Amino acid sequence: MDLGLSADQEQLVDAFTRMCDRAIGPDRVRAAEAAGIDPDGWAALVDLGAPGMGAPEAAGGGGGSLVDLALAAEVLGRALAPVPFVDHAVAVRVLSDHLPPEAPTLAALVAGDRI
Repeated sequence: MDLGLSADQEQLVDAFTRMCDRAIGPDRVRAAEAAGIDPDGWAALVDLGAPGMGAPEAAGGGGGSLVDLALAAEVLGRALAPVPFVDHAVAVRVLSDHLPPEAPTLAALVAGDRI
């Protein structure tokens, strides 16, 4: 059994690592302490397509697996990224099971326009 990362998963980890290196750092973490979220960090995740990566493609998401989401969460956790990625990913996965793909609420979550 091969438990190594696939080429796609390695690219995902690299993309999130580069985003964290560029958009998240100790100063950003400290600045976000009071609000609990870094709007610029969230915007960088939106640019990457992260808010909807675990949603079905029919809902405009990336169709990513739970492993993909866990890999992204690991990178964000390592960077201490002050963004609600895990909470958001869970909400999107649950709601995508219970709402039609064209539901406005789901579309806003997948796009990252709503947290």
